[in-house]
Amino acid sequence: MPARGGRGRGLRVGADSALLNAVEQLDKSNREYCTVELTHSSISLFLLSQNRRISHYVCVEAAPNAVTQSDSQQIIGMLRVFQNFRELLTESQTDELTGLPNRKSFNGFVSKINDALMPTPEVKGDERRQSNNQTDTFWLVLVDLDNFKQINDTFGHLMGDEVLVRAAQAMQSTLREFDMVFRYGGEEFAILAPADNQEDIASLLERVRVAIESMNLSTVGKITASFGVVEMRRDTFHITSIEN
Repeated sequence: MPARGGRGRGLRVGADSALLNAVEQLDKSNREYCTVELTHSSISLFLLSQNRRISHYVCVEAAPNAVTQSDSQQIIGMLRVFQNFRELLTESQTDELTGLPNRKSFNGFVSKINDALMPTPEVKGDERRQSNNQTDTFWLVLVDLDNFKQINDTFGHLMGDEVLVRAAQAMQSTLREFDMVFRYGGEEFAILAPADNQEDIASLLERVRVAIESMNLSTVGKITASFGVVEMRRDTFHITSIEN
């Protein structure tokens, strides 16, 4: 179960009082798990992962005193295996400098979207929107920071790295929660975003452009970016189009 706010902060999660009590006890104890005995059952709560924004827990409900310390240690061991595997997977798909998903992750998402672009029975736009409340039109955007080589040559690679990090943050803060941004390579980024039409995607990218140009980098000056965008359509789009 996820709990907003991290350990020791205000919880905003829909759960019964017994479960919230277990979360509170675990937060205060700084341990990996805790067990709360109830009248007819017990709740054992294990910390799965946490960061500054969100914590995840695994909850085991059993008969009173059924979960022994040995059982808890075995569960913790299995969760550590899962955590190690997830960290390895995350590292292999994350750009070390910006923290964005990398090109490998991008290729995987593009392939999944491309495979999902299958012909479907004709449905009126309003009916489709009412049925799933989302568009089925995706757009691929490549973002190239202008004159980046000149920045590296003039101010050094450390400042170039700072520009990349700040640009990544600007895009993340501007894009919607369901948009995806990737470090494609060098000074290039990629965005995958759903939008009904060209006007909607253009409006989104205009906000991204302004966010990049508004970065406060007094040493370098104004940073600008160029955008290339294409609708991901089954009959015209293929992953190899990006490589050409």
